[in-house]
Amino acid sequence: FHSKVVVNEILKLKKYKILGFLDEKKKIGTVINKIHNLKIIGKLSKLKKLNNKNTYFFIAVGENFKRAKIYESLKKKTKERIKWCKLISKDTIISKDVKIGVGTLIVNGSIINPDTKIGKHCIINTKSVIEHDNHFDDFTSTGPAVATGGNVKIKKFSHIGIGSIVKNNITINKNTIV
Repeated sequence: FHSKVVVNEILKLKKYKILGFLDEKKKIGTVINKIHNLKIIGKLSKLKKLNNKNTYFFIAVGENFKRAKIYESLKKKTKERIKWCKLISKDTIISKDVKIGVGTLIVNGSIINPDTKIGKHCIINTKSVIEHDNHFDDFTSTGPAVATGGNVKIKKFSHIGIGSIVKNNITINKNTIV
C-alpha cells in the first residue's frame, strides 16, 4: 500500500496533522490505522464536513490512472474547492528553479536538477535522480532508484519502474509503463 509511504513522509515533515483517511472500502485505512493509530473517517461522502480553509488533501494511491480518477471525482464533488498539499521529503535535493505541482510526493533521497517540471499529483519515489530539463506531465510516477538523463519527457499516466534508467532526450508517451 503506497499510503504507508505517504503517511511516513507526512509524519517526518511535521508540517501537517493527519485527520484520517477517506477510504471507500476501509481496507487501506485499516492497515494504516494498525501501524499509526490514525482515524478512518470513512467514505468520500464525509468530504464536505472536512473541507475547510485549514484542511489539505493528498491522494495516497500509487497507480497513476486510479489517482487521476479519484482526483476527478473529488473535483466534481467539491467544485474544485479542495486544497492539495505537496509532500517533499526533507531528505531530497531540489534545484531552486524546479517547478513542482500540487498533490505531488517526492520521497526521501531523491535529487531533482535544474529546469525540471514535475506536474500535479505525481510520485517521485525513493532515491530517484531526475536530471536537468525534464518534464513530467500530471499523474506520472517513478519507482524507487529511477534515473533520467537530461531533457526527458514523461507523458500523462506513465510510470518508470524500479531501477530504470532513461537516457537523454527521450520521450515516454502517454499510458506507458517502463
